[in-house]
Amino acid sequence: GVASWQGGGGGGCFLFQAEDGIRDYDVIGVQTCALPISEELGLIGSAKYTAKPIFPLKDTIAMFNMDMVGRLRENKLTVFGVGTAPRWKDLLNEFGKDQFKLSFKPEGFGPSDQSSFYAKKIPVLHFFTDTHRDYHRPSDDWEKINFEGMSNVVDLFEKIVVATAEKKERPKYRSEERRVGKECRSRWSPYT
Repeated sequence: GVASWQGGGGGGCFLFQAEDGIRDYDVIGVQTCALPISEELGLIGSAKYTAKPIFPLKDTIAMFNMDMVGRLRENKLTVFGVGTAPRWKDLLNEFGKDQFKLSFKPEGFGPSDQSSFYAKKIPVLHFFTDTHRDYHRPSDDWEKINFEGMSNVVDLFEKIVVATAEKKERPKYRSEERRVGKECRSRWSPYT
């Protein structure tokens, strides 16, 4: 199966919309998990899940993470984990290059829940529309969500999930070395 994950309210809406769209395809084996897991306190939920999964990790071929996906600006979409499977970059370019200004980050480890799955040698992708000044503040409210942008990200997400599930071969896990420095944000935070 293909595991999908989210970290909060925007990601949850994103995941439920994507799940609804994926049902339109004749795809077998797509499993999704949508749980508020508070990665701001550490990877508590995803670490617990990967230690005691509902669906066996040996059957989980990939993990897709949506964290901070509601504020698409200027069509800029960052995708972490592109180096964790050889096919990711080509798929993202095929389905997203005409609609988004894509920024690829190769690393699988990072400041969100994909890290727990990547540590178990599962290829990952983390969709991210960048931080904003309202992050973790009372001013972060629904009317600031870019619904059209979020819908476009959902469309891309659906295409990647379906293309992954329809391939007979699972995505090949590739170890991506942890990088230190500006390119990889040595503190593992996309929010700085």
